[in-house]
Amino acid sequence: MDSIKKYSDDWQKRLLALQEIQKQFKSIENTTVTVSVDTWRVLKPLKDVIQDLRSQIVKEVCATLAVMSKITRDSMAPLVRDLLPVLVEVRGGGNKVCGAYCGECVEVLVSNVVTKGPTLRYLVDGVVESKNKGLRACCIGALTLVLVHWSAVLDKSDVQQIEVGLKSSLYDASSTCRSASLAFFQRFQQKFSKRAALLLTTVDFKVQRRLESLPLVPDSTSPPPPLHSNSNSVDDGTFDGERPHDSAAADDRQIFIDDDENAQAIAAADGDVDVGDRVCISEKELFGHVRYIGDVAGFSGPWVGIQLDHADGKNDGSIKIFLTK
Repeated sequence: MDSIKKYSDDWQKRLLALQEIQKQFKSIENTTVTVSVDTWRVLKPLKDVIQDLRSQIVKEVCATLAVMSKITRDSMAPLVRDLLPVLVEVRGGGNKVCGAYCGECVEVLVSNVVTKGPTLRYLVDGVVESKNKGLRACCIGALTLVLVHWSAVLDKSDVQQIEVGLKSSLYDASSTCRSASLAFFQRFQQKFSKRAALLLTTVDFKVQRRLESLPLVPDSTSPPPPLHSNSNSVDDGTFDGERPHDSAAADDRQIFIDDDENAQAIAAADGDVDVGDRVCISEKELFGHVRYIGDVAGFSGPWVGIQLDHADGKNDGSIKIFLTK
């Protein structure tokens, strides 16, 4: 740590210092050696390293924290309480490369170290109060992992806090966050089925129907993929992994359409959508049935007409036409 403090402008020496810290922790793996509270106090300046503008430094400090958490587990809690908010802030920042490293690090730390208390409150507040979409998505993903890895030690007040974050995420303005909230709800339902059933009675009817259509997650199911990965972070549309499917009832299948692109996802289905199919315009959570697919005079097509279940503002329930590519 002395080298990291001393050579604040020499990134190569800071990099070597981080690698040396990793070696020291790896040397105590599979031993009975315990890490003292004073050691975690000495390591607190890593907070400044996480905010470094050099992606290589951020990558190395995140790798160092991951190694430390896997070896020391819950004894690392004092350091995680201080560093996790910084990692989340960088994840929600403008540097996508550094943000990806920090997002992955958040997931590793939450999976390996139970902190509860202020950490849990911070994650819930991030979902409820933050105006940063990336930060909210990071907190939703972290809370989902909390349900996977911390459920055995959560008390009633912890569960109530998580429920507040869950309900807020279901109504998030971002389709990315709402998609992540589906996996969040599934994990909550898996761990606390009675509270999940009660939660369903308090949400909007359209949200309720969407949640009820989700499949149950068995205990053996692996945790959801990280939100920072390329397969999710660039996709602000549908949540493919959670689509309900019933091959025996084609008329009842639900196809989720992202209204951000004026329902252009229908065209991408390339024949998978037929007249009579049940669809959901996910951005507005409007449900209905496809009544028309074809050309419209004076416009390039194909066009898709959707009859909505219920009137909603300017959507009066009649057939609506959405332009697709």
